[in-house]
Amino acid sequence: MLHGKRILLIVAGGIAAFKSLELIRRLRERGAAVRCVLTEAGAKFVTPLSLQALSAIDLFAVLPPSEREHLASMAVIRRFEAKETLFDEGRPCEGIWVIASGSVRVYKFTPGGRQIVLAVQEAPATVAEVPVFDGGPYPATVITQEPCEAMLIRKDDFISCCRRNPELTLKFLSVFSARLRHLVGFVERITFGSIRQRLAMAVL
Repeated sequence: MLHGKRILLIVAGGIAAFKSLELIRRLRERGAAVRCVLTEAGAKFVTPLSLQALSAIDLFAVLPPSEREHLASMAVIRRFEAKETLFDEGRPCEGIWVIASGSVRVYKFTPGGRQIVLAVQEAPATVAEVPVFDGGPYPATVITQEPCEAMLIRKDDFISCCRRNPELTLKFLSVFSARLRHLVGFVERITFGSIRQRLAMAVL
């Protein structure tokens, strides 16, 4: 197939920027390493990292090309420096975030002001899935560890996409399950583990 092949994809703009999402995904499925280069006109539609992020996340692979193109066209692209806040715990949910580059930490603050790191998400990844579905505020704070590029898909746009594509909702259920298991294990470690055990886990 295409294992070991390196492909340079040049996107000039317009609808080609969004059609590129499907092409990148198919090339990567066949083993190719794909790099995107956009012209000035193409960059007005979507950035190279955003193209790669949406194509690399399995959650969006279940969508038909037209739906991925629609989400890409509706997304808001934002750039953050290190230690900037994407959103704060308790704030109204704007939508789901796609981390296209860099990494972020998910924090929870105790009533006493102690900061607890719940997870670290490295690109490509999604954050803020739960409040998109339950309609509540953001349950935690997300802060960048390094310069990041992120895409915000508005809540209404994402929910509409899920209604048209039930497979996407099922994919997110698997994400929720995995993260719930992670949180249960986290709570067990900080609640029942001895100081020595917790230190050992942290080192290992």
